[in-house]
Amino acid sequence: MKVASYIFYVLAGLAVLAGISAASFAKEQLGEIFGSGALFFYGGMAVMFGVIGLVCARLANRTY
Repeated sequence: MKVASYIFYVLAGLAVLAGISAASFAKEQLGEIFGSGALFFYGGMAVMFGVIGLVCARLANRTY
C-alpha cells in the first residue's frame, strides 16, 4: 500500500501539470470558459488522486 500511495501522489502531481498546460491551451485557443473548465476538471483529478494516496498511506501504517 505504501507504493500505491506514492503512485497516487505522482499521479496527483502529473494531473496538476496537465491541468496547467490544458487550461492555458484551452484559454488561448477556445476561450475563457473552456480554460476554467479544464482547470476545474484537472484540479478535481489532482484532489482525488491526493486523497486516494493519503488513504493508501494511512492503510499502510495500520497494524492488524
